[in-house]
Amino acid sequence: MVIKNSILAPEWDSTLQRSGNDFTLTFHFKIFLHAIQSKEKFDDGNVFTNGKGVLIWDQAGHYKLNDWADGEWATYRRRFVEILTSSWSGRFTLVPNKPWLKLESGEMIAAKIFCKLSIELVVNKSEKHHQKYRIVHTQNQDAGFRSYADHYTRSAVLSQTDITTEWMFTGPKAHLYPTIVETNVNGKIKKEKHNVEFAFNRLVHEFGHTLGLNHVNGIGNESYNYGITLKQRMSIMGYGSHFYPEHGIPWVKRLGKHLIAQNHQEHTLKFTSHLTDSLQLITYWDNGELKK
Repeated sequence: MVIKNSILAPEWDSTLQRSGNDFTLTFHFKIFLHAIQSKEKFDDGNVFTNGKGVLIWDQAGHYKLNDWADGEWATYRRRFVEILTSSWSGRFTLVPNKPWLKLESGEMIAAKIFCKLSIELVVNKSEKHHQKYRIVHTQNQDAGFRSYADHYTRSAVLSQTDITTEWMFTGPKAHLYPTIVETNVNGKIKKEKHNVEFAFNRLVHEFGHTLGLNHVNGIGNESYNYGITLKQRMSIMGYGSHFYPEHGIPWVKRLGKHLIAQNHQEHTLKFTSHLTDSLQLITYWDNGELKK
């Protein structure tokens, strides 16, 4: 097995470093955060500003913009890095299906791979960067602005509220978005429609798209794509805050470029993603069954 310690790529760089009998695979992102001021113009296809203080999104509507204050922008930049690294870095461990690393003694061991994330914010757009995030400051924080990130264009549009965790499905229209809750009653699975509120951080969710992850039920922005059942909606790629092993797949894919097999036996080596710590906070509130 040939081990390639460093990879430079358009979407992000990565390093694979050995520590004892295990390895750490770190994603290195350089991100340009662009504070969009109210009179600034940009065009990102279906989303653009008109230079008159209004952002226009074909799918969602029109939004009036504020200017960013210096102190507020500095806080956003700091929290951006803190939230993403605390949420994603160290979350996954890649486990091999067999021993693959040969020690000096000749023994073969099943070395694990620990997954990390490193983010560096560049100051100027002229500096080399992997991703460009435009950050708007909407006047009405509850106007329904929908942030998004595109893995293929390596860009995103977010708002000032995306670094805060909000509760989804609250208020008088919550009954329009029921969650399927499955319970075991005497050995039979009973499915009920419940009003469930979920703690949701848009920045963590959109970064999942930056990594190449889709919504829990595939590509699209319909309610179905974000999940129907409690487990689906709890996902960070649904409406919730829970991580599942499949969210570590971007590290599995990149590892394949770091470990270069030299023979048939090495080609049969496979890694699967596991949660490094299976304990996670319960981040939803079940208000009970929706009555017809």
